[in-house]
Amino acid sequence: MLATLFERGMPVPEVGFELAGDRGAVIAEAELAWPDRRIAILLRDREAPAAAFAGAGWRVFESDDDTLCEAVADALAGEGR
Repeated sequence: MLATLFERGMPVPEVGFELAGDRGAVIAEAELAWPDRRIAILLRDREAPAAAFAGAGWRVFESDDDTLCEAVADALAGEGR
């Protein structure tokens, strides 16, 4: 998936991104994230971290989604807002 995103000219994600809460403590972790665009990819069935990211205004994608690559590329390109 990352190779496809790179081929499309998308930026490199941050691996193992830790989302900090109001007090600075880590409240959730994403496998891949683009913090400047508030986009995160999480493993499937991680409801608590997904809720934390979504609650902080992030767009969250699951890693097993069949349309993941296209959806993330569209989000990074600013589509679908």
